[in-house]
Amino acid sequence: MDKGKIRSYTTKEIQDLACQYFKRHFPHYPDQIDIPLDIELLIEKDGHLISDIPDFIGQRIGQEGLLLWNKTLEKYDICIVKRYLDPQKNYLNRYRFTLGEELGHLILHAEYFKNLSFQSDAINFYSSLSNEEIHRIDREARIFAANILVPYPIIWDEAKKLVENLKDEKKKFLNYNDFEGHCANDLASLFEVSSESMKYRFYNTGIERGLLKPKYYEYFNKDN
Repeated sequence: MDKGKIRSYTTKEIQDLACQYFKRHFPHYPDQIDIPLDIELLIEKDGHLISDIPDFIGQRIGQEGLLLWNKTLEKYDICIVKRYLDPQKNYLNRYRFTLGEELGHLILHAEYFKNLSFQSDAINFYSSLSNEEIHRIDREARIFAANILVPYPIIWDEAKKLVENLKDEKKKFLNYNDFEGHCANDLASLFEVSSESMKYRFYNTGIERGLLKPKYYEYFNKDN
C-alpha cells in the first residue's frame, strides 16, 4: 500500500454515505430508527465481529479501536480497547462512539484495512502513515460516527421537542451557556453519547445557530 493514497472525503460525502447506510438497514429512514441507536446490532447484522484488544496495543498505535480483516470468515473484526468493555458501563459513551468510528473506517476506508489481519499488521500500517494522514482518516471516521449515532433529522426533532418542553416547564437559565449545556446533557443522555459530542453536533448540524440561540432569546432571556 502506497503512503498518501488513502482517498479523502468531504463532510457532505460522509453525510451522504451515512444516510445510505441507514437506508440499507431502515428503508423508511428516519422513521424506523429507535434512539439510542443499537450500533452493536447493526454491526452484527452486517456479519462483522466485535472483540477487544489489549490497552497497550491501542496505546502503541494511538487508537482506541482497530479494524482488522478476518480471513477465515471474510468479515471485519472491530476491536475495541479492553477497558471500554467495562461490565459496569463506565465507558459506555466512549465505547459506542469508538464502535461508530471503526464502522466509519469500515465504510470509508475498508480497502486499506483489508490488508490488516493481525495486530502487528495494524502497528506497521499506522507506522507507515504520516500524522497528518492519520488525523485526516480518523477525523473522517469520527464524522461518520457522529452522523450514525446522532442522525441529522432525529437530533433536530428531539432538540425542538426539548426546547418546547423547557419552555412549557418555565425553566430558568443563568445565561445561554447554561441553557446550551442543559440541552447538551439532556440529549446526550437520550442518544448515549458524551455531552461534548452533543455540543459538537449542535454546531455541525446548525442546531446551535438555527434553533438553540434564537429560542433561548425568544423564550428564556426576553430582556436581552
